[in-house]
Amino acid sequence: RAAAAGADPAQAREALRAAIEAIDDTAAFGRWQGDCVSSFGELSADPSKTFALRRLTDAFAQALHTAVACSVELPAGRSCESNADEEEEAEDALAETVALRFANTAASRYRYIATADWPEFAASSEKLLAWLDLSPSGLATYTLGPKASAGHGSAWSLSGEGCWRVLPGSGNPTEVVLEMIQGLSGCGPAQAESESGVASVPPFALGVDLHSCARVVDLALAAQEDEEMDDE
Repeated sequence: RAAAAGADPAQAREALRAAIEAIDDTAAFGRWQGDCVSSFGELSADPSKTFALRRLTDAFAQALHTAVACSVELPAGRSCESNADEEEEAEDALAETVALRFANTAASRYRYIATADWPEFAASSEKLLAWLDLSPSGLATYTLGPKASAGHGSAWSLSGEGCWRVLPGSGNPTEVVLEMIQGLSGCGPAQAESESGVASVPPFALGVDLHSCARVVDLALAAQEDEEMDDE
């Protein structure tokens, strides 16, 4: 981590705390603009379910960029143990704040166009899509398949579990890193054609920019969550 050699530790920590407060005060998700079906296909085979699509707001992305820039300004050469502890706490607070805002609830998942991430499967489908569920506990669930047409499910699907983390240190601050320690398994394109066998993808790590993802919200479940929070 490169930092300004002459940065004042107290001022740098205060700037980071202010930036974290700005993240807390900024709406993370706004309405998705555009036709969701043309982009992401049918979201559910159940016609009784109603969904809304959200996307990470530009204002939140900018607030996050500012906070990360402030964290970089924390002095690399720490003068004493107490300062080091305070700076580590400030950095941990930033990561915790971002993870809390990015994490899914039972009512939401992320959906994104994953064709560029999986060239080995791209020839089998015009568009590959992935579902991404980021649990507050750090568990990640990833499901890959082709775009589903109206009235039909995906022809094939691969899924797996792993873990996720924020602020990878390089790249975009709105990116999360998936560490899929179990890889993926299920019915791949070849198995779908032959109607037999099981496909697998070995363990992998993958960066996904949430600014390019749609946050798909089940409105009935979201309303139920709101009611439960009101009861508390």
